[in-house]
Amino acid sequence: MRFAIWSGAASRITMPTSMEKARHVLNVRHGWRGALGRLREVLDWNNAGAGNQITKLEINCHGLPGRLLLPDLSAKGVVDHTSVQEFAGMLKPNLVKGALIELLACSVAGVEFSVDDLGPTDSNTPKVTYSRSILDEYWGAYDVAPTLIGHTDAPATIQTGVQARRTRANIAIARQYEWRAEGNGLRFCLALAAATGCVVRASDVLQWETDGNDPRIAVDAIGNWEGHVWDFHPDGRVKYLGMDVPRSQGHIAFSGDHLASVGIRPMGGIEANSPLRGQRLNRVPLAV
Repeated sequence: MRFAIWSGAASRITMPTSMEKARHVLNVRHGWRGALGRLREVLDWNNAGAGNQITKLEINCHGLPGRLLLPDLSAKGVVDHTSVQEFAGMLKPNLVKGALIELLACSVAGVEFSVDDLGPTDSNTPKVTYSRSILDEYWGAYDVAPTLIGHTDAPATIQTGVQARRTRANIAIARQYEWRAEGNGLRFCLALAAATGCVVRASDVLQWETDGNDPRIAVDAIGNWEGHVWDFHPDGRVKYLGMDVPRSQGHIAFSGDHLASVGIRPMGGIEANSPLRGQRLNRVPLAV
């Protein structure tokens, strides 16, 4: 079953107004703990008590490196390194083993550090030996397509010239050190994958929404990915999927409808008959 967790209209995440009536979307506008406590009931109601489980979970919210805002940065709303185990524990009973979790949030897979104060200049930052998978697939992604990471306003475009060389130098240093748990999207995504037994898919830069007011309804309004995209596996492996990766989007059922069919739009584009239109909105994190 495909299912979505949504942070709610008050967070200014673009969704059709009819989303509130969707049968397999969970609104966490009052905080994720109370909402996830009702998830089993929602899933059972959708499938007449048959104990349906989620095969693909889409989490649609604001984000920061290593943090999901469900719906905000308050103690009841943020999921970070201090609460990821609790969050995963509430999700896991409702997920098929090996399910895909898409974190449709800005920058969540990025590592937050200052590009001006890297490595040896900071005596409090311990060196670390990353696994070959992390070195090649995570940090190695920046050798393939450098971006200015470490800040939530990092552009998704490939840098060139002096900027690219400076970024490569920063990454060469960054990959030698274990950065603090706060703002560490690499460790956050791996922790979520390990604790749920699922594959976590996420990006490192701002994501852009596609606004649409068509009466037809879709699971999410995010469109294609921006920036580097990775799959983080429960066993600690990381798989780099590429830059600005296309993704599919499915229609969801209204209350009272059947869940039988899910219409998928073509990979890599939005057609004229899509529930979404071409306007792009910058999903900037909410002010603290």
